[in-house]
Amino acid sequence: MDQDSLDALVIAGLRRAGADVLSSADAGRQRAPDHEQLVFEAAQERAIYTANRPDFARLHAEWMATGQSHWGVIIRSRQQIRVREQIRLLVAAARQLTHDQWRDRILYL
Repeated sequence: MDQDSLDALVIAGLRRAGADVLSSADAGRQRAPDHEQLVFEAAQERAIYTANRPDFARLHAEWMATGQSHWGVIIRSRQQIRVREQIRLLVAAARQLTHDQWRDRILYL
């Protein structure tokens, strides 16, 4: 989860649901630029969850155009999605695909 989606209640709810969550705060990367966040997430083979639609949609397109690979970008399209709904959508998305199927995907919630 990047700094644009740092909601302690969402993180706690995902962890209670059994998700392996690493926030940018947990990783000590709160101030890292978006590109570096995606590089880090790709190296860790983790999807990134963000509310920063313009930057991460652009980064995804750039990476696909240049043959770079990531492990999924999940974008919260609406700024106001209730915590419970975010947790439900993220858990459902995680269960929908295998780890390998997340490679180079972008999902808008």
